Amino acid sequence: MKIPYYKISANLRYRRRAKHYKGFGVHSPFVFHWLNHVLYEKDFFYAYQTLRTIRKELLLNKTEITLAGFGTSPARTTTIGEIAKKSTTKQKYAELLFRITNNTNAQYIVELGTNIGLTTMHLAAANSQANVITIEGEPSLCNIAKRNFKQHNLTNITTIQGDIDLMLPEVLEKLPRLDIVFFDANHTYEATISYFEHCLPKAHSKTVFIFDDIHWSEEMERAWNKIKQHPKIRVDMDLFQMGITLFNPDLQKESYIVKF
Repeated sequence: MKIPYYKISANLRYRRRAKHYKGFGVHSPFVFHWLNHVLYEKDFFYAYQTLRTIRKELLLNKTEITLAGFGTSPARTTTIGEIAKKSTTKQKYAELLFRITNNTNAQYIVELGTNIGLTTMHLAAANSQANVITIEGEPSLCNIAKRNFKQHNLTNITTIQGDIDLMLPEVLEKLPRLDIVFFDANHTYEATISYFEHCLPKAHSKTVFIFDDIHWSEEMERAWNKIKQHPKIRVDMDLFQMGITLFNPDLQKESYIVKF
């Protein structure tokens, strides 16, 4: 898959501006802890080996599937291995999601965009007591993800197949709060802002919203810039591939571009 020119130029800008490695220049004790004990934590968690083995198995899977095409993705025929290689969250970011879930002891987690379920498994494996709800529009991907969850005995995942615009309000209505939301679905400005605004009323002081591909296009950068300016967002961290937002009202409003 050819990398869009916009993402290349955005990456160069990010590299020039990124700093705060391991808390350098950070005055907030809370953010310093987050950088050192969540983002840069080097401990090898118990589930990493299993999750890495699952990733390797999926990368080698030559089974062909036909995708109908949802969001910004075109209809096409491909293999599970190609999807695992090109369209899933990279290992270091997936393991970061595991650490965020583990660190926050999140109970109510929503993922928008299941794909074949690799990221979902990282969110679920970090806390077996968590309620992980993942929504996917593409039927073929949803079926593969369900098989993966069943095969690896991840019983704390609820998989919903359908249009996120329609399914998300129904899901949110049944949840008391949102502890983590991972936004990895339709990468357009309108969709991203819509998902964010739907989820916002369920956020609380310890909620973490995580946005994937924030520099994929000019639209996604515009969406990220609007989101991080929202008054309920106290801290935002740009890791290039992902943007992380924290809601703790006790924190001073700050933006960080972090080397990761």
